[in-house]
Amino acid sequence: RATTISELARAYEAQTLREEWMAQSIAAHAREAGGRILTIMGRNHVVERHGVPNRIQRRLGDWPAPFTVLLQGAEWDPKDGSLPKCGKFPDESHADWLWYMEHLKGCPTN
Repeated sequence: RATTISELARAYEAQTLREEWMAQSIAAHAREAGGRILTIMGRNHVVERHGVPNRIQRRLGDWPAPFTVLLQGAEWDPKDGSLPKCGKFPDESHADWLWYMEHLKGCPTN
């Protein structure tokens, strides 16, 4: 974790560089393949379309916007048919779809 302004700036630069590289690679492959591709990446690269989805869209121009699925940990028992229990449900600005997974102890839920 960044503890100073300069460490935070360096972390932001590194994250931006990583996301630009990821978006360039994905967009180039999409053009070569002539269609849709599936990529799996961490939630901080996807949430609210900041990061990789917006960068892909910028590179592909008039192509349809990338479709995003956000993994969300939740307390629940999938065997009893109940809905996931979340302190705060992400809204539609976070992703096109949410995929709920059983939250494991010690893992953050948001």
